[in-house]
Amino acid sequence: HYSSRGGVDFLLCLGDDRIDEDMFHTLKDYQQAAQYRQFEGEEKEIKVFTCTVGRQPNVASFCLYTHEDVQELLSQLSVQTKRKMRSATMLGLSSLQ
Repeated sequence: HYSSRGGVDFLLCLGDDRIDEDMFHTLKDYQQAAQYRQFEGEEKEIKVFTCTVGRQPNVASFCLYTHEDVQELLSQLSVQTKRKMRSATMLGLSSLQ
């Protein structure tokens, strides 16, 4: 699945401690250095989302206030991914007709 799409196109990084700031810095540097990747002759944007949990962001771009917010975010991402995959499957099936 990873290699068939040409690599990573979405990164989500969550942290709830000051120790995670190094990780956020690394991903910020990564995003600035590699905003796009080449896949099948096309440039694809790499979307990077960094998020602190339970405190205001310092280096991270976003903040979730509770672990329940994290669960809700992950649940909604899962729903959207399933919808996208189902839609791609339906498009594939419709081309068989």
